[in-house]
Amino acid sequence: GAVGRTRAAAEALRGAFIDHRQPIEASMIDRQQPIEASIQAMEWLAECERKADAAAIAAAEIAAGCVDPRIHAYAATYAIQLGEFARARERYLYAYAHSAQAPEWNVPFGLASAQRYRDASHADFALFQECLARPDISQKARMMLLFGLGKAFDDVGDVAQAVQCLREANDLARTLWPLSRKQWRRRVAARMQARPLAVRRAPRADFTPLFIVGLPRSGTTLTAELLSRYPRVRNRGELRWIWKLAQRLPQNGAPDLALLDELAAEYEMHLREDDGGDARWFID
Repeated sequence: GAVGRTRAAAEALRGAFIDHRQPIEASMIDRQQPIEASIQAMEWLAECERKADAAAIAAAEIAAGCVDPRIHAYAATYAIQLGEFARARERYLYAYAHSAQAPEWNVPFGLASAQRYRDASHADFALFQECLARPDISQKARMMLLFGLGKAFDDVGDVAQAVQCLREANDLARTLWPLSRKQWRRRVAARMQARPLAVRRAPRADFTPLFIVGLPRSGTTLTAELLSRYPRVRNRGELRWIWKLAQRLPQNGAPDLALLDELAAEYEMHLREDDGGDARWFID
């Protein structure tokens, strides 16, 4: 991944965790065979926007007889991201039924995200209320649960209950992650007053990065998916490289052209990866 060969790395991991996967024997289940390596592989693939490969490893573990609820929770998360909502529900419900830690893994929020509710008689509402009544869940888990329950009440048109849940969730969020409005305004003002970089790189005819920026649930993913249907366009999902590369820029003064060339070449490598082919436009 560090050299942009994520496809090769994904194929290697699939070979190790799927192609050569052996069924889990009952004796192994009794001893709770460690699955940390599988979890690390899935997390790495997901971070590299290889969600389908991560989901394939989780599916292989489950097909081989894995009963660890963590694997089922991971499988559910990837299923939602891949649009497989029925499968996501099945995996989330398994994780909830087999682990007291399920609320800490945001399983109730995941269930709410995977379902459009028609009325409050749905079994999930009882599950949500059961979770809320538990004294042992963390404030963060309670916050995510309330966001999910607020969404569920909104689905069925119970605006008053939705508002109550979302207000309580936001109160918890402000407690967990306090934000100074004054400090935020100062940071924005400093950015607005800063001079743009005087150094510019020449455009390239064979490589153009496309940045899609917007709030959650505003259509950014759909826009990227639609654009990626055109020839010579690759959609790389939500990458983290811009932020990481920006940390190497000087804090004071403009960077020189050599540094910009170095960072641009590294960013291009991560966009092209090893399956870029003849693509020209790369979406981030």
